[in-house]
Parts: sequence; structure tokens; C-alpha cells
Amino acid sequence: MADAPDLLIHWKDYAYFTKKGIDKAGQIFSSELTLDASNFPHSGTHRLDGIFLARGACIRPGQWLSGLRIVDVAPSLLYLQGAAIPNDLDGHLKTEMFDDGYLSANPPRYTSDGATREPPTQTPPSPLEDDEILRERLRSLGYVE
Repeated sequence: MADAPDLLIHWKDYAYFTKKGIDKAGQIFSSELTLDASNFPHSGTHRLDGIFLARGACIRPGQWLSGLRIVDVAPSLLYLQGAAIPNDLDGHLKTEMFDDGYLSANPPRYTSDGATREPPTQTPPSPLEDDEILRERLRSLGYVE
């Protein structure tokens, strides 16, 4: 709980958007979407429900899965890459989306030991680079100067 945010905003009917700053009328929120909400290109809005699509030789066609969550994407991607899935990873592999033959030939592997995890294929940004990227994003949204 110490790491949880102090404030969570749930927009009524998802009808409001934040603005880049306070306008002359003192308004911060608007029911009209304007693309000047930040210096970053508009890429969508946030909703609690989303869509998960999968296609490929190993995917069972025509399946309708319920109860998927965004945290289920990571174990699915790890599995498809042939990597072990950490036991402590949030989310679960939804095996029902995979072809039975593929599952038999490629049983999911799980690990509780971080040492057995495959190394990343890309070098992640340094903490200083991460901090600067975050600061620039917050600056563009008007949260920091």
C-alpha cells in the first residue's frame, strides 16, 4: 500500500479529458477532446476494458476468451518466445488460446528462480535515461516545469 498512488481518477462515463494547462476561464478539464493535451501525439484514451487479439499457426482459431487482463500479455509473450514464465509474475498464461498440438510440443515452463530467467535481448535504458524520459513526459503534460 505504501507504493499505491494517493489519488486515482475515474472519469464519469470517460467523458472528460485533461488539458495541457489551465485556460483563461480557469478550466482544467473538458468534455471535448483536443489534441493539445500534451506535446506527445494523441494515441488513444484510457478504458477499463480492452481487446486482446492473437493470430498465428499456434493459436486456436475462433476462441472467445473471457477474463483476460493486461497482465496476461506478459506471460503469453514469454511463452511464445520459449522463455520460462516467472511464478511470481502478475498474470497467467491462457493456454486455452493455443492449439493443443503446439501446447503438447511446447509445454509452458515456469521458474521461481530469477537466475534461470533468460537475459533481455536489448539493453534497457539506464536509470538516468529513464528519469529524463519521465521528466520530459511530465513536463510536456504540464505537471512539472
